[in-house]
Amino acid sequence: MICKECGKMVLPSDGHIVDGSFYCNDCTVTCEECGEVFLTEDTYETEDGKFVCEICKDECCYVCEDCGKIYYQDNLTWIADKQIAVCEDCLDNNYRQCECCERYFSKDDVEETFDGNYVCNNCYDNHYRTCEDCGLAVHDNDYYYNESDECSYCPNCEGKHPESIYKYHDYDDFQKKQVFGETGTQEFFGLEIEVSGDRSYADDFLGLVPDVVLMNDGSIGCGFEIVTQPMTRGYIAEKFIPNIERGMKFLSSKGFRGHNEGGIHIHVSQEVFSKKMLCALRNVLYSESETNMEVWKAITQRKQSEIDSWCKYKDARSATDILSDDSKYPYIVLDRYTALNYDPRTGTYEFRIFNSNTRIERIKKNLQTVFSLVDYAKSKEETYYSANTGDYIEFLKKNSVLYPDLFAFIYEMGIVQRFEEERIAA
Repeated sequence: MICKECGKMVLPSDGHIVDGSFYCNDCTVTCEECGEVFLTEDTYETEDGKFVCEICKDECCYVCEDCGKIYYQDNLTWIADKQIAVCEDCLDNNYRQCECCERYFSKDDVEETFDGNYVCNNCYDNHYRTCEDCGLAVHDNDYYYNESDECSYCPNCEGKHPESIYKYHDYDDFQKKQVFGETGTQEFFGLEIEVSGDRSYADDFLGLVPDVVLMNDGSIGCGFEIVTQPMTRGYIAEKFIPNIERGMKFLSSKGFRGHNEGGIHIHVSQEVFSKKMLCALRNVLYSESETNMEVWKAITQRKQSEIDSWCKYKDARSATDILSDDSKYPYIVLDRYTALNYDPRTGTYEFRIFNSNTRIERIKKNLQTVFSLVDYAKSKEETYYSANTGDYIEFLKKNSVLYPDLFAFIYEMGIVQRFEEERIAA
């Protein structure tokens, strides 16, 4: 017999009668569902290589809306937000299942959860919140609320935010620390040391360094600011330095960084300063001489960009303006981000000039810089007008035994030699 479709002559057993005409086996297929024979061109091939007629396709198959291939209904998944069905491959590539309602949504319309799952926007709005640390979604039954910073965290991040870290400036129970024989003094110093690292080590650090509190500080991102109690020089030498050395070695062993990660701010009680002392410090720190600026950049280990942002050495008021100021404790510069800032909140003058550091010798160097500046300003109280950076360096040379770490540093940096050469040349 001759096939009506292709014209090929075959035996009757090698073909079928379809709609009253003979067609060979090559031109016909049997519908997988109803079992009837159809011309191949009148059927549809499914993704797994089977054929179905049009009626059966409409009853038991769907076209994947993403790739256009035909699948049995059992092999397709319904996408709720788009009201379409897609195949398994397209499902894996383009969609995510909400762990809450268990429906599927476009991957751009879900939020990732802290445990690697996903949640749709509607379920997120009703039952989830965002972890303040990693930014991933966390169910209302799983989040951790930190009282100290008033933020919510997922279980993966809660350990990085111990309750022992206070909100910025949210601690005010400071107690003055001094050793025997220092009663009656008005001179107290306080440090703020900004370090960057894993906050989960906060409690371990506090176990090593008493008399400090830890605070959040947005300028350093992950990490914390170490804030001391007000301390006398004697207390710093006998108690604080041994403790902070032990604590900083611990932080360094855990990957903490200080240098170029923040600053060290050193506060001095306001009662220490007279207006004439402030004038002397103004002449030393705010000369704006390029040579002097290079000296202070070296001593404080600050980059120019950091100086411009956090501790500017410019725009100082004149000595006449400072002396004539009616305030008991006047500003040198009417700006918080200056080298020497008056902080009425704490009743201190704040030296903001130092780069942060976890090395104990650098912390001691910074403390001795402030000690020596205070002592120098006292020595120049009646001759404040002659105070300058070069004269300050001479003061350090004469009193190097009082500030050994500072003097060793500036000698190593060649600062002492430079001013000595300039003095001889003059």
